[in-house]
Amino acid sequence: MSYLEFTEGRPSDSGKTKQWQVDHVDGDNNLGYISWYAPWRRYCFYPNDDRLFDAACLMGIGLFITQRMAEYKKSGAIA
Repeated sequence: MSYLEFTEGRPSDSGKTKQWQVDHVDGDNNLGYISWYAPWRRYCFYPNDDRLFDAACLMGIGLFITQRMAEYKKSGAIA
C-alpha cells in the first residue's frame, strides 16, 4: 500500500517539464516536490526540511521519478 500522493503542479517556466507535489495520503503532511534539475538533466526529489523517509517511501518516490523520466524521453525530449 502506498502512503504517497503525487499531485501535478505548475509546469516549469520553459513549459518543457512538470512539477509534482509529494504528500502523505492523510493530506496533512507535505513531504516535498519533484521537479526537473537541469544540471543532471533529470527529475529529482526536493524534500521539505525535517522530513523522515523509510525505504518504502524512497522506493515509491524513485519509481514515480523513473516513470516520469520514461514519459519525458518518450515525448521526444532529449534527456
